[in-house]
Amino acid sequence: MSKHTVNNKNFYLWYEEFVDNAKIKGLPHSTNIIIYDSVKGDRVPGTWSLYIPNNHDNSSSDKYPLPAELYMEISGRDKVSFDFLGWAHNLMLVSESMLEFLQDLGMLDGYDVSKLMVVNRKLKVKETEKKYFALRFLYSDIQLIDLNRADTLDVHPIQTSVWYRYLLFKNMCIKKDTDKHLFVLNDLDILKYIHSGDALPLTEDVHILMREHKIRFVPFSKTLIFTEKIKNLLDKRNFVTPRIYAMAELHKAFELQEK
Repeated sequence: MSKHTVNNKNFYLWYEEFVDNAKIKGLPHSTNIIIYDSVKGDRVPGTWSLYIPNNHDNSSSDKYPLPAELYMEISGRDKVSFDFLGWAHNLMLVSESMLEFLQDLGMLDGYDVSKLMVVNRKLKVKETEKKYFALRFLYSDIQLIDLNRADTLDVHPIQTSVWYRYLLFKNMCIKKDTDKHLFVLNDLDILKYIHSGDALPLTEDVHILMREHKIRFVPFSKTLIFTEKIKNLLDKRNFVTPRIYAMAELHKAFELQEK
């Protein structure tokens, strides 16, 4: 094995929404966040939200430019304090210290960045102990990663009668030698892989579940994926409530959800 090849057992992800965010002081749920271009007019995302990595090439991000400054409205939180949170439209919301951490790892290009102004529902700027930024990655590392066959886990959300079959890519591994330790994937990558039949056999039962929208997976566009080297560096930093899970033990996060 090459010294640069990363074993799948060393894959980790940072994902904040396996747990009830209401129990974590300062951390909003992504559904309680609205991001828009201006406090004047309709509070909706601008044309930048139409950009889809891998569906458009990198140069087309110029057609959907990310503004230098955006407004982040957060409801249900008097205090806001977090370092990383995946959001919609392929945006990752990070603190200034988290952005500097990523840049120190060599992440100097391949993304757009916008300063976030935190406001309340009355559009008043909120004082926060951290400065925030929105990151939009313009690439995917899917060409470096073999997702392999997915394990499945039937998940029953608390106090509901519905269930979903989650695909857990616990056996993902590097298929090309690389010195990278931080990886970016998006949900379009995963959907293409599922529909190819490589994630699981596309039996009649699976097709039925897909039509009923019961086949689900962890939204990688809302996560950071990294190796044990990065995890060790993160452990030494004083980031707020990092929810880090070993990819090979991802089922445990769902088991905690159901308790």
